Amino acid sequence: MTFIVVLITLYMLMDTNLPRFVLPTITLVLGLLLWATGIILRTRSRFFFAASFHILTAYLLFLDDLGIFGMHSSLLWPFLVIFTGLSFFVAGNMHYGKPHPMYITISVAFFVLGLVFLIFASDIMNVSLISFFAGSFSVVIALLILLLSRLIINKTCISLETVNE
Repeated sequence: MTFIVVLITLYMLMDTNLPRFVLPTITLVLGLLLWATGIILRTRSRFFFAASFHILTAYLLFLDDLGIFGMHSSLLWPFLVIFTGLSFFVAGNMHYGKPHPMYITISVAFFVLGLVFLIFASDIMNVSLISFFAGSFSVVIALLILLLSRLIINKTCISLETVNE
């Protein structure tokens, strides 16, 4: 599986001339095999994560080979990060039978990170990613401090309620 992921990443970042539909077909077949393996074995969530990632990536590569996007394949790599988030969501649903907070949190984090990368990779914003984070670093730190203080206050309130009972 790792070999295919590295191959897809290199394909997207380099200007290669592979025959059309070869890499998407390999990726789709691998995804379907992983999905079938996940159905057969007990450790299903691991296989469903990898299978959903490969199936989504195969779909993206098929669309790219058809020329739907109209952009160079090196600009499509942020979709892999978004697909990682979607794959975590699928794996959590398949493992627990419903959305699970741990998987949802990871899924949302990867999804948002992929969207941010997509915005900067496609030049929607005329600011570089480094200058954007340098300018917003203090805001992120302030939000993290507020979040941590809120968690500490909640934990203190819950422990005081248990002592009073």
